[in-house]
Amino acid sequence: MYAFSDLTVTDKEAGLMWTRDANIAEKCMNWYDALKFIKQLNKQKYAGYNDWRLPTKEELQTLVAMQSKM
Repeated sequence: MYAFSDLTVTDKEAGLMWTRDANIAEKCMNWYDALKFIKQLNKQKYAGYNDWRLPTKEELQTLVAMQSKM
């Protein structure tokens, strides 16, 4: 089950939250630039949170697997 807010989506089962806009950076970026971008999100407390991070490899695989089931 998912919970939606204006800026985020939360997967209540997995306990993961992500930005509702999948491309808030509005550009492709490498790993280093993505880490810098997340640092800025945390500094700005995007959506009221300051603990944003990239998903682990395992979390990403789970998200992709869930998407393929939809």
